[in-house]
Amino acid sequence: MLSTLSLRGHPLQSAGPNPPASQALRALQLEEICKSISRGSVFAAHNDDSEVVPFNAHIPQMADAIKLVRVASIVFLEAIAASAVAQHPARVTSAREADATCARCHQQIYDSYMKTVMANASGSAAEIAVPATFRHKPSGVEYRISVENGEAWLNYDRPGEFEIGGLHGRLRLEYYIGSGNRGRTYLYNRDHYLFEVPINWYTAYGSYDMRPGYQNSIEAPFDLPVVSRCLHCHTSDVQLEIPGTRNRFASLPFLHSGIICEACHGDSLKHVASKGKERIVNPAKLDPLRRDSICEQCHLEAEILIDRAGKKLAQYRPGELLTDYAAYFVHAGAPKAGFGPVTQVEALPLSKCKQASGDKLTCITCHDPHRRVAPADRAAFYRGKCLQCHSEPRFATDHHGENPDCASCHMPRNKATDIPHQQTTDHRIPRIPEQAAGPVPIGRELVSVLTSQADDRDLGLAYEKLAEHGDEFATMRGLQLLQSAQAKSPNDSALLAGLGYLLKTVGKDEEAIQTLRESLQADPNNSWAAANLGVLYKKIGNTDRALSLWKEIFLRTPFYAGLNLSALDCSLGRRSEARVVLNRMLEFDPDSMELRRRLGEIESCGSQPAK
Repeated sequence: MLSTLSLRGHPLQSAGPNPPASQALRALQLEEICKSISRGSVFAAHNDDSEVVPFNAHIPQMADAIKLVRVASIVFLEAIAASAVAQHPARVTSAREADATCARCHQQIYDSYMKTVMANASGSAAEIAVPATFRHKPSGVEYRISVENGEAWLNYDRPGEFEIGGLHGRLRLEYYIGSGNRGRTYLYNRDHYLFEVPINWYTAYGSYDMRPGYQNSIEAPFDLPVVSRCLHCHTSDVQLEIPGTRNRFASLPFLHSGIICEACHGDSLKHVASKGKERIVNPAKLDPLRRDSICEQCHLEAEILIDRAGKKLAQYRPGELLTDYAAYFVHAGAPKAGFGPVTQVEALPLSKCKQASGDKLTCITCHDPHRRVAPADRAAFYRGKCLQCHSEPRFATDHHGENPDCASCHMPRNKATDIPHQQTTDHRIPRIPEQAAGPVPIGRELVSVLTSQADDRDLGLAYEKLAEHGDEFATMRGLQLLQSAQAKSPNDSALLAGLGYLLKTVGKDEEAIQTLRESLQADPNNSWAAANLGVLYKKIGNTDRALSLWKEIFLRTPFYAGLNLSALDCSLGRRSEARVVLNRMLEFDPDSMELRRRLGEIESCGSQPAK
């Protein structure tokens, strides 16, 4: 009977794009109740620090009552789920569908735009998946993409039993990301956690291969979470993750595939209702900072992105300042073309063209977002853009008349294979053609990309990100900045969590505990703060508090605290609990050698009785 209850397909949430935390948590609670009912277990009430103990008392008089409770619970949940399904979209709509209203008055632009990479930046995997098989030699895993009965699937296999390294499974692919101009990847959903598959389709090669960064991996990398920040540049009306999770969505992760008109022109409701009398956002008529923000929201990557206090990139809307939502940082002296973390937005200000033209030169000076220029027409199209400024006869007729393709010399394409979204066309627009020779040394200091000077809070959190990878300079610099920022923002949970982590790193445990507690008081769903607080509690011997924190986090987002929780369970002799945690993590990352190793060592866990 529960198979008809579509809580996973259509979980409960409030109306609007971003459900309140209470509604999202309620949806998770109902889902767990549903699972419990389906297992035939009724749980006694308990507080957060107590164990969940199944009520298995064999009292004949209770049998009918328990059955009644189960049936009533199922009916109750079915009714709520049916209401949720009726109120919320059951599927993602395409840009073609979403923008059909615009086509009534802008048919020519609509027809042209539907051929662009932006309009086709994402969609249903089943519509476009290329059936093929790819075997990755370093890991020994064979991947096979297939389309069966209108659904796309990824099958993966390594011969042998699980205990000796075998790997067998399949995933239903829900969405593709990427227009196919360079390639595509696929996304899948497991318990509402959204992940990217380990392989990508590479158009230039006409085949599948590992996603960037995993070509030599000896494991199949399945723990590749997809967050709202990633979706923002490939889909439209992106929803925020459930609070406290990194990649779990209450319902659809986004409402429209591809980039729809509103992504650049803003809310069209009043514009449509008034039959065009109410103005919609026209990027060309905005002030330079707001105009450029529209392109920068996707074409600026930098090395580190920090959400501004209380904001998420997915909440940005055209006409606003991008810097009100996010801060971007790179290392001082970072390479500017062809290698390393660089984008067009970072390179263009270095060009003589931009420096001479100032705010008059912007992305849409050369690029028409409504049109995809055919390959045969590109040289002439972009030459026309150059001649708008370089109109002297020596450029129009005499300058290398044998080669009308200005970009081939002055915007060379540098090979970029180390990271996704890396610049390939040199937007420094050098006067004398030059190829990137390779990485150059970079400084330790971080600099802001869009602002002349970042505030202490954002810069401090950027250094904290580097400190997580063992950068000692970043640890001390971040600590200094966040301590300064704390006085101005004493209730900023993200700031306090970052500061608490740095205090923990330098051994100031008491201060770290207090700071992380304050972070959780400001935001009880801050899983990063809770995970680190659990580490400190365990360190000082307060295992009960550590266990309570990690269990709560584990239910929300297993990988924030799963390894710590399983290790603590193991040390306390809680073998069955440790096994449950590791098996749950293996559902998301089935080829993890670390998880397999720990699972194999369960029987050697400590012999202390479970508390």
